[in-house]
Amino acid sequence: KQLLAVLRQLRSENPELTVSVAVTRGADAAGPGVTERVMERFHAHLPRLERDQRRKLAEDLEAGGRLSADFVIMLMLSAVIAALGLIQNSAAVVIGGMLVAPLMMPMLAMGLSLVQGNSLLFRQAFKAMAAGVVGALVAAMLVGALSPWDDLSAEVVARGGPNVFDLAVALFSGVAAAFALARPGLASTLVGVAVAVALVPPLAATGIALMKQEFSLALGAATLFIVNWLAIVFGA
Repeated sequence: KQLLAVLRQLRSENPELTVSVAVTRGADAAGPGVTERVMERFHAHLPRLERDQRRKLAEDLEAGGRLSADFVIMLMLSAVIAALGLIQNSAAVVIGGMLVAPLMMPMLAMGLSLVQGNSLLFRQAFKAMAAGVVGALVAAMLVGALSPWDDLSAEVVARGGPNVFDLAVALFSGVAAAFALARPGLASTLVGVAVAVALVPPLAATGIALMKQEFSLALGAATLFIVNWLAIVFGA
């Protein structure tokens, strides 16, 4: 209004003066829109780490994703317990095997390495996972070879191939694991069990099926393991 008043005064004082006026408004003059407000609220609830916390998180993932004898041995023991549970058709024993599987840190290290483009961290975590998977598979095959039952239990058969629900479990397990690790107050160890649930049973089922010469079932269980592995890394 003040601008228009000034222009009217100028015109009255100088009728011969030609004036062109353009008025612009800042993009944020009207305030944030609905989408912007929703995104602001969303980002407000995301984990926000300080520089030192980010550095410690990266260091923890690098250390946790490194190959070690402890990692391989614990994963082999987890596979043995899970394989015994699968053979006995006992879901409780299978869950017990999940509690000792140290899979979360290497999986999250792989996810972080892909986001950062850190090829060294990726190779380190992949090497640890590959060694652990080979050891766990051998352990499960040993349990399958010593099993006195020739018929495969329903728990083993249930791991015979991937489906959409298994994929969803693996994907959101990776998301939950990464979120919990970025929130120091959350129990990230319990979330690691969800990661193990998606990986150890199909790996143990693969070893058992191979020793029972059920190769089609072994291929399906191995496919389930690989698909879940990729989904967890992608989710993380």
